[in-house]
Amino acid sequence: MGQFCEQECTGRDGARAPATIRSVATDDVQEQADGLAEWDQHYVQLSAGKFNGAVTEIRFLDTQIYEERTDQSVRMTGEGIPGARNFTIPFGLYGTGSFHGHPLADEALLTFAYGDSLECRTPRVMHLVGVSFDMGTLAEYLECTSGVDMAYRLIGKHAIPADRQAVADARRLIQSMIATLTAEPHLLLDEPLQYTLRNALLDSIATLLTVSGDPLPVPASYSVRRNIVERAKEYVMANIGEAVTVADLCRAAGVSRRNLEYCFTEVLALSPAQFLRTVRLNGVRHELRQEASANVQNVAARWGFWHMSRFAQSYHAMFGELPSMTLRGSGTVRRGA
Repeated sequence: MGQFCEQECTGRDGARAPATIRSVATDDVQEQADGLAEWDQHYVQLSAGKFNGAVTEIRFLDTQIYEERTDQSVRMTGEGIPGARNFTIPFGLYGTGSFHGHPLADEALLTFAYGDSLECRTPRVMHLVGVSFDMGTLAEYLECTSGVDMAYRLIGKHAIPADRQAVADARRLIQSMIATLTAEPHLLLDEPLQYTLRNALLDSIATLLTVSGDPLPVPASYSVRRNIVERAKEYVMANIGEAVTVADLCRAAGVSRRNLEYCFTEVLALSPAQFLRTVRLNGVRHELRQEASANVQNVAARWGFWHMSRFAQSYHAMFGELPSMTLRGSGTVRRGA
């Protein structure tokens, strides 16, 4: 299980100030996904090997800043904070990944708003920092500083062409804030300082947007291929105990085998057969971590694994531990594999 720490900042009279610091260090991708408060995320580990990740978030006023690292390829889907727009800056990348169909690159400026449905495939190693603002606060600030409806230009867009050095400066600002406030959380007791921090973040993003090119929409071909992958995934999740084949996925998605291969390669960097195994293994792991009294063999069978020794080998290759070890981290092992 992961290590979790949360601090709430309160004033001298004991009243709760609108500030919270949360940190999670974990060996499970879904536990990491749950590390950002108010986000509704789902992570699936795509690459094989032991996962180690961490996320730190700080909330104050209507603003969130966070830093996250992953050391396996992960598919991230879901929603951000209701009513907020997020800006993310990846760095320290090793491998290839994509964000709403756009290739990931060091010091890129990425964005999505609540309702956009996050879609990200991380490279093997990735660090990122991010900031989320209330959309009303952001729109008002951008209109005042730029004189144009910059917030409107961002609707439906996810990649913003920007000077990498300017983006790196914004990334270092967020990192320095996180490092300072994590080391000295009492600073968040000062509400005027919270406004100063928020304004500095707003000004940094506004400056980036002012000097950047036009935000880029999701590539049309990617949207089509992502929808095909989602249809295939929905079919797998509706038939988790069945011996689903690639041919079944083709019928469910309404495409040829070659088209299905193209779609999975672009969206997940996996073949359909690899996807079938990966999503089922992740499903087993999630159940074992949620149910301390689970029976490994029963859970494996529910996800379509009938040969226990082969299942245990595949599970160990994917997550770097046996299913019995996963279950032991959740409670008492009833039956190992």
